[in-house]
Amino acid sequence: MSVDESCGIIGCGRSLFYKAVAAGDLKLSKYGKRSFVKRDELKRFVDNLPRSGPSQPRPRKTKAAPAAVPPAERAMP
Repeated sequence: MSVDESCGIIGCGRSLFYKAVAAGDLKLSKYGKRSFVKRDELKRFVDNLPRSGPSQPRPRKTKAAPAAVPPAERAMP
C-alpha cells in the first residue's frame, strides 16, 4: 500500500511515518520512485509499538465569560 494509505491506517502524518523509516522501525519497498509498505510490515510495526495504559479523559476547557460592562459605559445608538 502507499505511504499515504499507511499513514491513514495507523493515524499518523508523513513526517512521523518517515521518522519511523529513518529509525529502522519500518521498512519500505520501492518500485521506481514510489515507496510502498507491505501489509505484513505495517502490521509488524503496529504490533511492536509500546502499549499505553488506560487513557484519562482530558479536562474540558471552558471559555471565560466576557466581562460585564456597566450600563453607563455602554455606547448609545
